[in-house]
Amino acid sequence: MKKIVIALAVLSVFACRNRNHNNNTSTSDELLQIEASTNSALLDPVADNPRREVIYEGVLPAADGPGIRYNLQLWKELDGIDSVYNLDMTYLEAENGEDKTFSSKGEWRTVHHLTDGDRVIIYRLIPNSDDRPMELLLRGDSLKFLDQDRRLIQSEHNYTLVRIK
Repeated sequence: MKKIVIALAVLSVFACRNRNHNNNTSTSDELLQIEASTNSALLDPVADNPRREVIYEGVLPAADGPGIRYNLQLWKELDGIDSVYNLDMTYLEAENGEDKTFSSKGEWRTVHHLTDGDRVIIYRLIPNSDDRPMELLLRGDSLKFLDQDRRLIQSEHNYTLVRIK
């Protein structure tokens, strides 16, 4: 049964990749291939954590302020089925020099993405609101934000969250 589920997951990934392929830019596979070679152990810190809770933090760039502090909490219930997240985004000095925090809650899923025979792990955050899902590439003790085409964000700025718990 496990082999059937894995085969269906692989077929699903390839079907989505072929539908979203764009010849004008680098493919997500090319960009993630770099990450796959550095992600050799492919440990899922949430699944491997006896407390079933992992927290990531980081300050990402903001268009009109010093940055946005992200605090991402991931939980996986003991039944291994229900996975929920809480994401607090604090816009630093947003209103009259005061910080302003927005929260997003929802479910998250682990996506095993194949890139030229190598496997990477992506966390997909699915908000309870109408907001778009977010995808983050797991790399050791950090998560890197991916764009809507499942590519690494190419920027001189930091788009990485680091595990703190």
